[in-house]
Amino acid sequence: MYVFKLQVVLDTKKIIEGQKLTEFSEKKNQLNEVLQVLNDIQKERILLVDKLRNSQHLIRHLRDIELQVAYIDICKKKENKQKKVIQDVTKELEERRIALLEAMKERKVLENLKNQDMEEFKSSEVMQERITTDETAILRFRRTEG
Repeated sequence: MYVFKLQVVLDTKKIIEGQKLTEFSEKKNQLNEVLQVLNDIQKERILLVDKLRNSQHLIRHLRDIELQVAYIDICKKKENKQKKVIQDVTKELEERRIALLEAMKERKVLENLKNQDMEEFKSSEVMQERITTDETAILRFRRTEG
């Protein structure tokens, strides 16, 4: 029966790869969330700008216009902060992707090693079977001769 000497290491590598995949997926979901927040901020800013443009013909107090412009500026600042967050999360996502690829490579190397070891085991089993068969045939031949 075949037993891979490094099976424990291979199993550990599989577990680590699973963990890296989970971390990558979580970071990807986080990126999607922060992108959605940015999208919401941009939509809000666009609506405010459109509202300000559409109200140009109305008579309004200067203070109301100043408040709207100030809020639009706040939205721009939020947008810039969110872009920085996206940049940071994207960097972390890339780091997790690289770590995942590395874990996958390590697992693949061990699986290839296991396959090679298994092939060697099978070929040695076949060789051993041939030797046994040859020895049996020689012993039978000697008995019939002798």
